Amino acid sequence: RKQPLTKLYCVGDDWQSIFRFSGSDLSLFNSFEDYFGYTEKCKIEKTYRFGEPLIKLSSDFILQNQFQVPKEVQSSDSSRQTVLTLVECQNEEGAQLEHVKSIVNGINQQESIMLVGRYHSDADFIPSNCIVERDQKYNVTKVRIAGREMSYNTIHSAKGLEADNIILVNCSQDGNGFPSTVSDDPILGYVLSKPEAFPFAEERRLFYVAITRAKKHAYVLYKDTCPSPFITDIRKAIDGKSPSKDTMTCPWCRNGNLQG
Repeated sequence: RKQPLTKLYCVGDDWQSIFRFSGSDLSLFNSFEDYFGYTEKCKIEKTYRFGEPLIKLSSDFILQNQFQVPKEVQSSDSSRQTVLTLVECQNEEGAQLEHVKSIVNGINQQESIMLVGRYHSDADFIPSNCIVERDQKYNVTKVRIAGREMSYNTIHSAKGLEADNIILVNCSQDGNGFPSTVSDDPILGYVLSKPEAFPFAEERRLFYVAITRAKKHAYVLYKDTCPSPFITDIRKAIDGKSPSKDTMTCPWCRNGNLQG
């Protein structure tokens, strides 16, 4: 029976839609009226977590995908500053750990730190004597580095969390890679929405979620021999050279471009 006075109120952020593997469908944001009829949309464009220059860098990065809903994000406090730093690591054993130690040593003792990786396996660079806690699946969840205790989260588990300082590790295009180039199992095509047209759209949103967990400083670590194409995009934005919305660096050769 129809209920004419019934109203549906929905809240969501398509920039942070990172659960396609479990059925999340971006068209529910972009084509909401097609499913539910007349809709009044109210954009939430104020953030209470981070400030410039991260707001502009992260916004420009996510909006390279023209299918994301445009927003003008602003900080609730115009004086709030959140810095993004790209950290190049040598491609040798122990290099990433030494960079993390150096970063941690430079952070005020009163500020919180969170280590973040694309996968649970991205914590493999942490030696066993630095691991404080593991979960029931034996995944690393808490570590002690340079005398500081901090959590380790995958990006999916970090969604909704925050810290003064975020250290995103292994943002490189080797091994499992970030963005992931692993294809969905064909059987998932029967239960998931159709693939997005923009290359690595879901992975781009994952990267956005990762760096915007930071309140004061986001550090992104990558190997000098195989940086993620996202590193190229962010570096161009930092240098004031906005990358084209129609192309993206090829994650395999790192020289050519993929057409959007």
